[in-house]
Amino acid sequence: SKWTDDIETRSALVKWIEDILDGSNVDAMPSLKLSGLDHQIRDGFFMHILPLLLRRRDVHVHLTSRAHRQTTYDIAVRVTPTSFGAHNDENEKGSDVGSGDPESQYRKMSQESKHHLMAFQATRSGA
Repeated sequence: SKWTDDIETRSALVKWIEDILDGSNVDAMPSLKLSGLDHQIRDGFFMHILPLLLRRRDVHVHLTSRAHRQTTYDIAVRVTPTSFGAHNDENEKGSDVGSGDPESQYRKMSQESKHHLMAFQATRSGA
């Protein structure tokens, strides 16, 4: 497990730790904030670095840790032929395309969309 690939960031962390452990004036030291750690890196910091920081009796160490919950989404789409499978072939032949006024074409497309939307809602509800 690795915290960062950035050599400068790692070097800055090592320098911060060395300066603190060598007894540097903490007023001149910036606070340390490490983000995006996995549990192994966090646990390693708690087990190895924190006890060394706590040895300094001239400083107060205030440490906070926060877990980030991330939401991810999976989408699965399966396309199968339906009883309306011949419908697409009719459109390709042009039997319905271009015929009739735009309003009737819109109604027909709207009805087809409602069919797909209803199937989506039924699937989502577990029906």
